[in-house]
Amino acid sequence: MSYNRIVVSNDYYYRMMIDIISQGSGWIAFDTETTGLHLKQDTPFLLTISITNYTFALDLLKWSKEDVQKVVDLFKNYDLAIGHNVKFDLHMLSNIGITYNYDNLADTMTMARLSLETDEMQTIALKALAKKYLTVEAGQDELQIKAALTNLKRHNTSLLKAVIKEQGMTKKAFDEMAKDTLYEPTGFHKEFLDNNPEPTYLDIYKDPIYTESMLSYAMNDTEITLELAKLMYPVLVKKEQVEVFERECRILLPLFRMERVGLRIDRDYLNERKEYLKKYIKGLRGRLRKLSGVDITIGQHKALKDLFETKWDIVLNSTDDGALKAVEDEYQDGDPAEFANIIRELRTLEKWYSVYIMRMLEKSEYDGRAYTQINTGSAVTGRVSSDFQQFPKNAIYEKNGMQLLHPRRMVVTTGDGYESTFYLDYSQIELRVQANYTYEISGGDLNMCRAYMPFKCHNNQHKPFDPKEDRDLIFTQNWYKDEDNTPWHPVDLHSATAMQAFPDVDPNSEEFKKLRFLGKSTNFAKNYGATAATLVAQFGFDNETAAKMDNAYYLAFPKILDYQRLVRDTYSRRGFVKNRYGRRYYLGNRRFVYKLYNYIIQGTCADMLKDKIIEVDKLLLAYKSRFQMNIHDELSFEIYKGEEFLIPAIKKIMEDVDWMTVPVVADVEITTTNWAEKEDV
Repeated sequence: MSYNRIVVSNDYYYRMMIDIISQGSGWIAFDTETTGLHLKQDTPFLLTISITNYTFALDLLKWSKEDVQKVVDLFKNYDLAIGHNVKFDLHMLSNIGITYNYDNLADTMTMARLSLETDEMQTIALKALAKKYLTVEAGQDELQIKAALTNLKRHNTSLLKAVIKEQGMTKKAFDEMAKDTLYEPTGFHKEFLDNNPEPTYLDIYKDPIYTESMLSYAMNDTEITLELAKLMYPVLVKKEQVEVFERECRILLPLFRMERVGLRIDRDYLNERKEYLKKYIKGLRGRLRKLSGVDITIGQHKALKDLFETKWDIVLNSTDDGALKAVEDEYQDGDPAEFANIIRELRTLEKWYSVYIMRMLEKSEYDGRAYTQINTGSAVTGRVSSDFQQFPKNAIYEKNGMQLLHPRRMVVTTGDGYESTFYLDYSQIELRVQANYTYEISGGDLNMCRAYMPFKCHNNQHKPFDPKEDRDLIFTQNWYKDEDNTPWHPVDLHSATAMQAFPDVDPNSEEFKKLRFLGKSTNFAKNYGATAATLVAQFGFDNETAAKMDNAYYLAFPKILDYQRLVRDTYSRRGFVKNRYGRRYYLGNRRFVYKLYNYIIQGTCADMLKDKIIEVDKLLLAYKSRFQMNIHDELSFEIYKGEEFLIPAIKKIMEDVDWMTVPVVADVEITTTNWAEKEDV
């Protein structure tokens, strides 16, 4: 790599930079160095820019907002404005008032993911990619910077030790206390943290000893980003992934706008629940201590196993959830059962306390909202993800039925004109796509298609149902089965599997309700490529039940075998398979070809959702209503007063998938209070 590096230290170099960038074309790379990772609170102090032959470093502490905006506006003249995790850099620039709304953005994280010919989760971190594909010396400056940062942290640690000693504590005892879920910095520790914040790269940059290293490190990042893009793009062309890549580019701004909104958090509710849950957990810990006779924590796995053996003569191979549940089942109301139950309960509660209370209080401390990045390049399938993905749908309760915490209760409607939040969730979208594949490949699986449309039926004029022409008439006309002229009713997929496995059980009985749950578990697992052995490992089925359910699945939906056979044959012939949108999937190990069954389905759904997010975002640009969050297949929107008409318009966009023969259905729920209290529309 050969770049002329210019630190923009005065007007002369600023004018030179403007002149050079103005004349450029093709691709430009940019990066920011920041005070931290918070999407709203932190700010950038350096902007580095690379084009062919030149790299510029702009000190954002010295130049005006207008000067910086003038530079950034020039990016629109390039075919691609490239960053590594580029949405983060947009956030940092936004935090100092710099805007960029042009649709030529690209991200090398996505390029890297699309370039890999494996399904193994290889790192797509910038320095790792550079070391692998550009030069082993990549990141040398970073090592120096990190060493300096470590020294600063050590200095803070030595100061903390002195403060702790003054309080009559040891560092070891203090660290043990800090590991406790319920621990919160108070008193002398909080005062210390307030006066000695975590050092940042800005502290390194301000140190004359390291300033040059910091500049070199930052400029190297944009050079690497541009060189990687040049290296990877021809791979995308060769692999026919350009169209997929362009979709990933188009979704960057919609997701960025979504991330800027965040989730409004009811901090009063969380603080009230925090105090209640803290007392409840302390009570359970006390009961644990009384039952065991010793001080013991839920994380001391060996000590727990030893205690079960010495106190109750119970030998456990592990203390995981399954082993403890087995103790509860065997010893019923005895002390071992209560002890096991408390451990299980504490593991859940302490996790929820730290993840859904303390973490969300911390995330929302800045302005009452919690923000997260939505990742598009991390999953092999192409599915988007974020650290809000695992928000539980249900509350947890005390044994007396009192609610302890409902994580979704904390997410509230914004107000300030945003009077409602509506949620849109695709109904069984992966199973619908699976059904559609059977229709395209072999004329449609009877049960799968009948679950979603009157497949192989006619109306009262004996006109056969046409999936293409009549799918909008499913619920507006009466349809009758071709074979016996009886009224059509949708097939329940999960019951269909259970009935094949247990044909002698009455489908209307209470026993069958439990078997239907087995059918549901099997259907979703099989859609992910599960085998009978997987059903045993994942759900605890015995071998006989697993074999029954595995066989029943293919008896209920025989045409899925045609789909799976085509996937295997295609992979064997080409070495890869593609989803409906052209995204390719490879395998690190050819023995795991069954994974491809799900990659195609899940990836098709993911790319479909991205298309729709892009389309809805275009609609919303003309209004005040806005995207709020994307969680799996669910989207949430904040609706501004008087713009409720957008709800059916958005629903129509989401359901209008022209290549799907099987109808796409988006369920809509709305709330004027909080996420937990949303209601069907």
